[in-house]
Amino acid sequence: MCSITIGIVGLGQIGLPIAANLLAAGFRVVGYRRSNPEAFIQLGGIALSSPALVAAQSDYILTCLPNEVAQIEVMDGRHGLMNALSPGHTLIETGTYQRCFKLRLAERIEQRGASMLEAEVSGSPPMVRQRKASLFLGGDKHLIEHCKPILDAITGIQFRIGELGSAVAMKLIANYLLTIHTLAAAEALNLGVQAGFSAEKVVEVIRQSAGGSTMFSI
Repeated sequence: MCSITIGIVGLGQIGLPIAANLLAAGFRVVGYRRSNPEAFIQLGGIALSSPALVAAQSDYILTCLPNEVAQIEVMDGRHGLMNALSPGHTLIETGTYQRCFKLRLAERIEQRGASMLEAEVSGSPPMVRQRKASLFLGGDKHLIEHCKPILDAITGIQFRIGELGSAVAMKLIANYLLTIHTLAAAEALNLGVQAGFSAEKVVEVIRQSAGGSTMFSI
């Protein structure tokens, strides 16, 4: 069992498979989720009652939250993370927010003597669980190296995009293509059915052809 403790705040569609990978790698993982944390506990994680308690027990902290409102609540709400951060803490932020929001968040974290790494996750929950998702990293090279054991446990596919704020820009480009591929896949299936094929036959053939894509297969 690794002596490093990793805290996760946000154990939803992305946070839970990340936690599973970290636990599988031998890390001690503590976490906080506003709703039922039973799935996390069944994986072997230790559920705590507040973000502040997660910070108190963790060497590294990951936040996997769906939007800026949730992030503000977790950071600044009652028993939030911000006041619980101490010098030496590293926060790995995975949420996709406005760039200016992330930069301001990093500035506030650094004022506490802690550090923040931007780690955008590109991939579906099953891809995350299978370690096939990509991480777009924004931040100092030395900080990325410091976080390498944790990042490697999440996935082996990692790209340093540049300085803090650059990763979310690349993630939004990826999301733009994701939307296009998803819409195109739906149209292709519809055309196939109208042409008299079953949807299953269209998927079987197209996903193994030059017209296939990751999103088409998903």
